[in-house]
Amino acid sequence: MKRSNYLYIALLAIVGFALNWGCQTKEMTSAKLYMKDNNWDRAIEQLEAASQANSIDPEVYYHLGRGYATKGRWEDMVKSFEKSLELGNKFEVQIQFEKQKYWAENYNKGIEAFNSQNFEEAAKVFNIAALVDPQKVETFRNLAIAYVNLEQFDKAEETLDKAIALEPGHLETLKNKGIMLFQAKQYEKSIVAFKKLLELDNTNVDAISNIAIAYDQLGQSDKAIESYRSALELNPDDAALAVSFANLFFNRSEFLKAAEQYKKVLVTEPENVNAILQLGDSYLHYADGLNKKARALAEEDDKNPKIQDLRSEAKTYFQKALPHYEKSKDSMPDNNRLWYNLGIVYAQIGENKKSAAAFAKADELEKANK
Repeated sequence: MKRSNYLYIALLAIVGFALNWGCQTKEMTSAKLYMKDNNWDRAIEQLEAASQANSIDPEVYYHLGRGYATKGRWEDMVKSFEKSLELGNKFEVQIQFEKQKYWAENYNKGIEAFNSQNFEEAAKVFNIAALVDPQKVETFRNLAIAYVNLEQFDKAEETLDKAIALEPGHLETLKNKGIMLFQAKQYEKSIVAFKKLLELDNTNVDAISNIAIAYDQLGQSDKAIESYRSALELNPDDAALAVSFANLFFNRSEFLKAAEQYKKVLVTEPENVNAILQLGDSYLHYADGLNKKARALAEEDDKNPKIQDLRSEAKTYFQKALPHYEKSKDSMPDNNRLWYNLGIVYAQIGENKKSAAAFAKADELEKANK
């Protein structure tokens, strides 16, 4: 009989504890009344008090998160929702709904601001969206682009890394990171980013092309040449890439190699104005180099038979340059450098009147541009 009494007392204690745990505090009751009236300022006051009175009730923190959201207190909202879920999953569905709602609201505001080219505002609301739901990879992709437009490249890199961590195999994000680093003139890091892209897609033309250009910018021309050739094998009709490859040889003063590449561009794009002009420049510079060699030999021995050979060859290349300059002046009539070089070519082939007119045109344009 005594044992039965003990059991009865124990059951009463358990029931009493359960009833006390399930009872709402007066603060929670008041908060619900304020929420019903949409008076979130007073509701938050009561909910904060309720969290002190009963710190193990997940409902308190769920509603507190809702209240903070109405006031734009996003960090507090997130913390409250997390606390609610720590205490139980009773409000998990409701919390996911609230997070999705506020993520979409801020994400869409970010898109609107971005499309209006208000990149500061876009970055601000994309950051809120990322705080509300850090698992939405599209938020980080768009936030990174906003940072790029603001030229905040460190933040853009950090943000793209978050996007890559969420979706490591997304080729477009990897490419965007490489492009962003290139734009920031961080060429070595850009190469690393593009090489990671190639680990997933070893024929990605954009990656190979940008690696070539990055090596070119770093002055590592041998590696650049190798990369350009790889890229052009995959995409032989890419005129812009081919011109960049030719420019590499031009900048190395390998003018005949540059000329060969410009000629290849003109096979597929006969009216490519940059290739036409640069082909003329390549022949001009090569011819000028031959004349310099002739002058150097003449200073040592003006009877050297090689002098005339060099001058004759130089004249041949000046003549090769001429049709490209004459074609270029029709598409670039205001390019004073073009007219100056054309004057040099005319002088070297004995067209003195045309040379004087071309030099006069170059001077006129130079004065007009000052």
